[in-house]
Amino acid sequence: MTTAPPPRVFGVDFGAQRCVVAESTGDVVLNELGAMTTATLVSFKGEERLVGEAAVLSSSTNPRNTVSCLSGLVGKRQLAKVQQELERLPGHQVTFEVDEAGRVVATVDYGKDGSKTQFSVEQLTGMLFANLATQMKKRLQDEPFHVTVAVPSVWGEEEKRTVQVAAKIAGIQSLAVISRDAALARCFHCKHPVETPVVEGDIAEEAPETARFIVIVDMGYTNTSVSVVKLTPKGETVLATEADLQLGAETLDRRLFEHFQKEVQEKHQISVSYHSKEGKRLFHACEKLKKLLSTIGDASVTVENLAPEKDIAISISRTVFEELCAAERARVTKMVQCALEKAKETVASAEIASVEIVGGGTRIPFVQNAIIEAFPSEQHRDSALIGRMMDSTTAIALGAAFTSEVVNAAPAVSNEDAAELERYIALEQEFQARDTELAAIAHERNAIEAFVYEMRSKSSAKHGDKLDNSKLNPLLDSAEDWIYSEEAETATLDVVRAKHQEIEAGVRAVCEAYFSAVEADERALEQQLELESQKAEAERQAAGGDDDHDTRKLKKPERMRMVTKNKEEGNELFRDGNHKHAAARYVKALTHASKFFDLTEADQAEVNAIKLSLYLNLAQCYLKMENYTRAVSNCQEALALDPKSVKALYRRAVAYEKENKLDLAADDIKQALNLAPQDRAVVKLDERVKLRLRRQLDKEKKMWGKAFA
Repeated sequence: MTTAPPPRVFGVDFGAQRCVVAESTGDVVLNELGAMTTATLVSFKGEERLVGEAAVLSSSTNPRNTVSCLSGLVGKRQLAKVQQELERLPGHQVTFEVDEAGRVVATVDYGKDGSKTQFSVEQLTGMLFANLATQMKKRLQDEPFHVTVAVPSVWGEEEKRTVQVAAKIAGIQSLAVISRDAALARCFHCKHPVETPVVEGDIAEEAPETARFIVIVDMGYTNTSVSVVKLTPKGETVLATEADLQLGAETLDRRLFEHFQKEVQEKHQISVSYHSKEGKRLFHACEKLKKLLSTIGDASVTVENLAPEKDIAISISRTVFEELCAAERARVTKMVQCALEKAKETVASAEIASVEIVGGGTRIPFVQNAIIEAFPSEQHRDSALIGRMMDSTTAIALGAAFTSEVVNAAPAVSNEDAAELERYIALEQEFQARDTELAAIAHERNAIEAFVYEMRSKSSAKHGDKLDNSKLNPLLDSAEDWIYSEEAETATLDVVRAKHQEIEAGVRAVCEAYFSAVEADERALEQQLELESQKAEAERQAAGGDDDHDTRKLKKPERMRMVTKNKEEGNELFRDGNHKHAAARYVKALTHASKFFDLTEADQAEVNAIKLSLYLNLAQCYLKMENYTRAVSNCQEALALDPKSVKALYRRAVAYEKENKLDLAADDIKQALNLAPQDRAVVKLDERVKLRLRRQLDKEKKMWGKAFA
């Protein structure tokens, strides 16, 4: 009799802004863009349902139909409480109301006719979880899997029940819900276990328990928690917790917003409402300032279009920022003191080995100082008390994944609730089928447009002399006319696929000599790349092969040597035209770059610089391989490290252009030109995108002219 294999275990950090998924193997599950985090967003646009990263742009362009910060809405059964949560968010927000059944629901425009459609928080959360589950299933082969979701420690049964229902809607059959504090404690224990002391001699004595005590402070986007944890060789125990759901990094952003809202009114006579487009722009500028002030004493940013055709520069010092947040600083200190007070029967504050910090808010210097000030003055208090032994982005998800033995019983449901759940599940499956069809239609239409654009540019490329433009151009014009026609807008997947095949077949028929020459070149290049790949592989094997499973805690110079070695190998492969293998070496280099620990500020700056170059190199590889989605993702990682990287903006703009996202490309080009107005590559790309935008506008005018004729 064979036993069924144990289920694969995944952990989910269900954050206010971002979600992270990890597996119990210690791997982080990447999303469809190759990134570690997924936006906690669900948006609706016509018939399209945009979830996660796909909804990021809509949060700015279509806020009335975009639901954000879902975790803050979970379990709230009263409309007033939902609206209170939405008040914390800048800009316009989706409308929530009470439906005929007395449930709080979001009302959005969704469907062919743009009719009003209502969704419960369970449904919306289920949509997000389904997106995360899709990424998990890509790592499976029809295997059973279990998911552990980490949530705030103060969540009650109502919130947990909502998460469990959402998981069922998403098709997740095995689920556990644990606290974020427990997940962080588990992550720390698994990453840095307490060693069992070695007892010398032959006399059997009961050795005293070896214990280590730490405090973990997690300041996320909308909430903060503090936990006191006992670590022993057997495991970890959370001795005390303290949480504040109204204190997070967003709270500090709002203090900056209030300051500059008043300043802009006084200096420029511009009134900026928090819940407006302009308010959201100012709020995002405040977020940037906050991040800059974590590393420098004075910072300034420019808020674009705060008023019509008016950009405004704002600046502030770290000292003023601290003064604005004096109350929040005091709240952090009080939370740590309360947690220590709760745990004092087991551990004295002097016995705390370190305070481990995670979450974006804990990067702020005055937050770290507020934590240190919670300890008695007679205790040695300095920055050495602050520990950074866990990665802020992945620690909670990994801890949840490592907590595989915790399984919560399924919530009891009434017959009425069970029927409603079945209806939600059926609707979600219907939505997913429609999403798949719409994505396929969009892919085919984009492929047609990309093919037309590429063929227009071939005249000046190699073998362009073999093209007969008198025959080719009429076919391309006809294809463009169809793309912007009403027929294309309403076409089914089968119709679009047939049209795509018809267009390509027609072009190939009149350009046979050109395609024959190109295919001959491609065959020759493939043979050359294969030889280069074999040579590179032989060299790596001779050097000892790969070290993918390296879990050693190496010192910085040794780990940096591995990063540099992989980067240089990638550069050599790229120069030889072997872009796929070059990308693999850059990814390996980034893997090593993620394994540094206990870095000084100078060391961290050095690591960030090399990570920036690796992300830029990866983006270039993906551009060469025509994987534009991955190119965009790596440019975004680069811009997270250096928002003023002209190369990252340029390469992301190129990828957007290739994906026919011309407005996004134009935005990146504008930023790049502001930073480097004389950059020839950026200027040339700007001219090309503007030309395409004009042609697109002309085509749309022509289409609407026909419609109203």
